Amino acid sequence: MKIKTFYLLLFVMFSIQLSAQNLEKIAQEIKDEGIQLYRSEMASWYGTDVFIENYKENLLCI
Repeated sequence: MKIKTFYLLLFVMFSIQLSAQNLEKIAQEIKDEGIQLYRSEMASWYGTDVFIENYKENLLCI
């Protein structure tokens, strides 16, 4: 009976460790995607600023 309990405990501990590693991997993927989205959004803002600065006169006619 003690051996079965030991193996069950060992299995549970191993499973928890694997789950924690998967959560860390998922969290890192989410963080990386967020950084990419942030950089893309900042590039859009800078692009809009450059466009407006270069074509101010044309925008006033619209």
